[in-house]
Amino acid sequence: MRYFLSILRESFYRSIADGCFSIAKGAAYSLILSFFPTMLVLAWLLAGSRTTAALMREITHALGRVLPPTVSQSALQFFASDPERPMQLIVIAAAIALLASTGVMSSFMQGFRAAYRIRTQWSFWKEELVATALVFLAGTPLLAATALVVFGAQVQDWLVGELGAPTLVGSAWAAMRWVVAITTGTVVLSIIYYVGPNREESFHWVFPGALLATLAWVATTAVFGWYVQNVAQYTGLYGGLGTAVALMVWMYLLAAIVMLGAQFNAVHERRRRGM
Repeated sequence: MRYFLSILRESFYRSIADGCFSIAKGAAYSLILSFFPTMLVLAWLLAGSRTTAALMREITHALGRVLPPTVSQSALQFFASDPERPMQLIVIAAAIALLASTGVMSSFMQGFRAAYRIRTQWSFWKEELVATALVFLAGTPLLAATALVVFGAQVQDWLVGELGAPTLVGSAWAAMRWVVAITTGTVVLSIIYYVGPNREESFHWVFPGALLATLAWVATTAVFGWYVQNVAQYTGLYGGLGTAVALMVWMYLLAAIVMLGAQFNAVHERRRRGM
């Protein structure tokens, strides 16, 4: 624990010195641009499943786990509204989401190079290609988790019918949701940490920072949600802009956590090699 806290403390100081937290601002801006178009496309995709009350409960539960309260309420409006949308709008939203997500990955890669003290970088086109590939690589586990959300109620009903123990199944399913959320976040961040920097490293060495960032994400979202509801109260202060302000702050915290996880891996590697 003492070794862990020592690395964590050094990672925080190095993130400030290397400008990683400043780079996180650019990533947060791109995250904001990608958020609502992504919600729109996701709502359109889920419309084919004939959104039911059970499915809405699953979506509400999932968004409540990964988003602050005011932001999750805004995101849920996409799923509660009329799913019939023009195809041109969906295509434009998907293009904006992809371009903004690529910008997020480019900012992350810049921060990773700073954390690992890498002076060389890819050409512009190669970096854009890697950033785009990262969007799809990271999106694959997220799609799998989304599919679990969509069919979660059906799976739970089937288990209740097979086992005949609703209370036990409900408790096990609630625990499984947490396991799936943490596992998905760790896998996604591990992929980003492994592919993002312009360097070669074994995949298992990026796992500690990915797990740390995922757990920090869950804890920060819970604390920030409490802060928004009880202290900041952005909606009362900014009115209709309250959700946007909360989203902006939360996106920056998320981006900063991703940078901190990469810095944690970098510091741990330097200590491992005696540098």
